[in-house]
Amino acid sequence: MSVEEIAFFAAHDEIGETVTPINALLLARYDTSKDRQCITRAVRLSHEFEVLFYGTGMAATPTGK
Repeated sequence: MSVEEIAFFAAHDEIGETVTPINALLLARYDTSKDRQCITRAVRLSHEFEVLFYGTGMAATPTGK
């Protein structure tokens, strides 16, 4: 990957500064075992879809770059 392509991932560092407090509030609100299971499932599905998305992009990238 090029420097420009890698820079995309560092952009998430700044986003984390805003998202982390929101996550803490949500986790404090949804504190039952069932709530946590639903949240965990949603996160896992989100990660699986992200892997499919980036995997597809990487597979479509010509080799040799």
